[in-house]
Amino acid sequence: MSATNDNSPIANPEDSFASLLARFANSARGKDKAGLYREFCRSMKHWLGASGVVCAEAISADEFRVLEVSGRPPDSAGPGRLPLGRLPVVHDALRSQKAAWVNDLSAPISSGDELLHARAIVAAPFGGEEGRVGIALAFHRDAGSAFSEAQANEFSAVATLAGSLVQNAALLSWIERSKKQWVQDFDAITDLIAVHDARNCLLRLNRTLASFFGKSPAELVGSPMSSLDGLGARCDAAACPLCSADEGRGAERLLIARGRSYLLTTSHVQESAQAAARTIHVLKDMTGQRDAERRYRELFESIQEGLFFSDLDGRILEINRAFV
Repeated sequence: MSATNDNSPIANPEDSFASLLARFANSARGKDKAGLYREFCRSMKHWLGASGVVCAEAISADEFRVLEVSGRPPDSAGPGRLPLGRLPVVHDALRSQKAAWVNDLSAPISSGDELLHARAIVAAPFGGEEGRVGIALAFHRDAGSAFSEAQANEFSAVATLAGSLVQNAALLSWIERSKKQWVQDFDAITDLIAVHDARNCLLRLNRTLASFFGKSPAELVGSPMSSLDGLGARCDAAACPLCSADEGRGAERLLIARGRSYLLTTSHVQESAQAAARTIHVLKDMTGQRDAERRYRELFESIQEGLFFSDLDGRILEINRAFV
């Protein structure tokens, strides 16, 4: 392989291709999409001794959006788009889904601007983000320069690896965004929610419940359920006050805590025989509804005339005291 400068992490012509892959994967670790493409272009330019390397994604059959360029000519701002699909070597690479290359061109091959103007070019397809078609190009501008079949195959292998890393980075980014969105949605629920394990250790709670105790969720996760003072029945340190309050009373019951009325719902979850069992408590604030029911009852009983309600079949459902 051609010699490179000392600033490249892949600069030693003695390096094996396996070492190239390992070093690229290591240097690309933790980088975002732009950083991965930048590292690929920089590394492959040095490895191949090329004039430059381009990464692009298809916008249409002919038009490609340039993602990264290594080896841009001086005083060139660099194109945002290139009609790379019109190049026969790119067409061949995309059609065959493997590397294609052309050498010793009598006239420079060009994409319509000063970026390529190449005498030799190798093209390799890769999978872009969200299933988009990607193409990587390495090129020589000097007459007499050429790419070997081995170089073309190596370039294609690293391009495929770079595409996979980009897709993985995009997936991890989506998972992280989904996780943050789930936490935001969970914290926005106005009911009090607590999840604990079989040892009654608090695994998760929403911000509404944490605020009930004047703390953040992070401060309470890992605490014993018995530390939720004033919520549910008195219990031993190793027990759960909400399980004790619910014991033998069914899945739902009314609970009074700090002067407010809550409907306590308890669910037991075990996703598989190997998974640890979890218990989920949801407390819905019923104080407003209970107060409305109380005012309605007082009004109903205060009426001096006899009053009753019946269904359509004539069965009496409710009567006031005056009716009796």
